[in-house]
Amino acid sequence: IIIFLLSPMVGFSQIKVNEDSVNYYFCNILNEYRSEITDHTLSIEKTLKLFTDKWAKYMYTNNYCGHGDGENDFTNRVFGYQGLSRSPHSAVENCFIWDFNYNGSYEYMTNLTKDEIEYLDFLEKKIGKNYSNKDIAWFIFLVWKGSPNHNNALLLDNLNKYYLTTYVVDTKISFSYVAFSDRSEEHTSELQSPCNLVCRLLLEKK
Repeated sequence: IIIFLLSPMVGFSQIKVNEDSVNYYFCNILNEYRSEITDHTLSIEKTLKLFTDKWAKYMYTNNYCGHGDGENDFTNRVFGYQGLSRSPHSAVENCFIWDFNYNGSYEYMTNLTKDEIEYLDFLEKKIGKNYSNKDIAWFIFLVWKGSPNHNNALLLDNLNKYYLTTYVVDTKISFSYVAFSDRSEEHTSELQSPCNLVCRLLLEKK
């Protein structure tokens, strides 16, 4: 089994987003991007919703970006999740938390073109004010595409199902994505957790 790991506020109101709509746009964006290197597309797996919902909310509540440790470690969470009919043969988690009161640091986004960085900056300023579910999908995609390790996770060839949760409260957005393969031919007996595939919180104060 191969596991890939990619790295409280009171009185604020959660901004409602349409998860079905965000996933619809994100799925189309991601599969078009994946089509450049693989014929394997991803489909939305709603049984993962409780899993990603819980982690997106946990990261927001604890102002934390990562894959957990101890009982909260991704390996323990994904193989202990009861929502799946069987354990995945391989799985990947991408997650991020972003505060729009800060300026994002784009220095690490080596995979993005100048136009993509400009569009990401435009979306960052738009989200939290007047935005659509499509805007959120594009923002999340570009943040992960720009980070080499997160980008690699989006392009893994052997995955076939995923779910994405977006948790927005005022100016802060937390998003959690899990993709997996239920193809038995992908199974191996070795568990691998590359330490360099981590989620990073990259924010700069104004």
